[in-house]
Amino acid sequence: MKEYLKDIFPKIIRYSKKLDDLTILTEKSWKVMDEISQEKEVWIFCRNYDLIISKNGIAREGKWKYVANFIFIRVEDYQRLINQVFIDDIVLLLRLDGGKDFMALANEEKIDEKFKVEKYLDDKYQKIQIGANPEDYIKKLEESPIVIVISEKMQVAEALKETRLGLFALPLPLLIGGLIALIAAEDAIPISIILLLLGLIVGLILLNHYKNLKEKLIKLNNEKLK
Repeated sequence: MKEYLKDIFPKIIRYSKKLDDLTILTEKSWKVMDEISQEKEVWIFCRNYDLIISKNGIAREGKWKYVANFIFIRVEDYQRLINQVFIDDIVLLLRLDGGKDFMALANEEKIDEKFKVEKYLDDKYQKIQIGANPEDYIKKLEESPIVIVISEKMQVAEALKETRLGLFALPLPLLIGGLIALIAAEDAIPISIILLLLGLIVGLILLNHYKNLKEKLIKLNNEKLK
């Protein structure tokens, strides 16, 4: 877990709550999450700056203070300065000034015996792409089935709209032009027939295209994503 915490800490630190409000830290039973040791160790940061550290029920009392983003702790002749802290409602990560490894603690009131720090941090922070390349995230989003179907539906709906407009914009002028030519002069009959035929052909092509697009849109609306 040590390597895991060193790797994830820079990625999640931006989501840490601020210790300007010490109530998130104080008067809670913070259990040390040690996968190797079978001993139960609990830290309690009191509001009056007393610090209680209990190991298997045997408690030691000391002092703590929060100064300039550092947590200073003193228990008997043990004195340490902690300069890197991550905290939320459930997990507390601490690293000594100049140290390499983190100590993970969890709020005993909000966890059960199966609680795993790694799983909790992954579920809450890694899944929202902490530290991921924004371009990779966008690519994954664009490739998701939901986005693909929505995008395709938007494209089909737009094409349907343009085709509907085309039904009026293209065949009608040809048909009207053919009728005018037919009425205006007898020698314009061949031209009028050509215009009328073109208008009918274009209209039928657009109408068929409109029908196909409408069927495709209905299919997409009814499609169930697996």
